[in-house]
Amino acid sequence: ASSYFTGGNFGIWTSSPYGKLEVAQATAFTTAYNASVDNIVLTRDATYSNGAYDGSIGFSPIDSPNERMAAIAAVHTDTDSNQMGLSFFTHPSSTGADAIVEAMRIKHDGKVGIGTTAPSSILQIQTADGSYGLIHKNASAVVVATYSGGSSGAIGTKSSHRLDLLTGGST
Repeated sequence: ASSYFTGGNFGIWTSSPYGKLEVAQATAFTTAYNASVDNIVLTRDATYSNGAYDGSIGFSPIDSPNERMAAIAAVHTDTDSNQMGLSFFTHPSSTGADAIVEAMRIKHDGKVGIGTTAPSSILQIQTADGSYGLIHKNASAVVVATYSGGSSGAIGTKSSHRLDLLTGGST
């Protein structure tokens, strides 16, 4: 047999599943195209278009399994149907009926966008005008941040600490 139901857990290709669902695979993962070694394959039956979402995983709260509050979906990120990335969705509202929104995208070329679906560099953080983007805080409460607002941008400290520029690893 290839599937087992044991003690409330369901196993595929394993007779002793460790979680509610365990899918075992005898072949190791590989990056080769069409290797047929993935434990789970998610897809959808639809027409391709740039920006279209494909297979996805949805996450629901404990008390409302019919409400989706977060998700991860494959997404076509260019005009070539083989160029796929990942989109991460969150639920920014306290109203359960509101739609989830895309919070982060990793494009097929590895570019990461936070707050944007079209990152143009390795890491792009898109914020509202007059907002902080990157914030780095250490245990001593030193806060270094980037800021963009109006017609200017800034990098500095949000705390009362000085900002030093490093050259060759020393200040």
